[in-house]
Amino acid sequence: MAELCEEGLVVAVAGAVARVRVARSGTCGSCASRGSCNPLGLAEGEMEVEVDNLLDAHPGQRVVLALAERQLLKGALWFYVLPLATFFAGYGLAARLGLGEGAAILAAFAGLSLGGLVVYVRFRSHTVSTAYRPQMVRVV
Repeated sequence: MAELCEEGLVVAVAGAVARVRVARSGTCGSCASRGSCNPLGLAEGEMEVEVDNLLDAHPGQRVVLALAERQLLKGALWFYVLPLATFFAGYGLAARLGLGEGAAILAAFAGLSLGGLVVYVRFRSHTVSTAYRPQMVRVV
């Protein structure tokens, strides 16, 4: 199974979690969310991620993070495809029932909200959310 790897700098450690600053990879340039993916106000080409500190890394150390491609694809399906599918399902159901265009649009957005809620509830769990996080694989 292929993994995506990035090298980063540990900037903080809190208990068993490390905050690692990584340079955005070339794949970020083609992402539609690249302009809004900087909630911490970091430099243009950087972002920070939280990872389990499995290797007892300390601030200032460089580490390699890895994420299985399969987990990345599964996460994308949850975050993007499920809400989109419930959006269209809501619209289709209302249209099939003959409720009119306005009701179909409202049903579509209700479906989108439902899909978003399902994703939120699923990923609120610590065990599920950590499965989609990168893992610290070695200290450089």
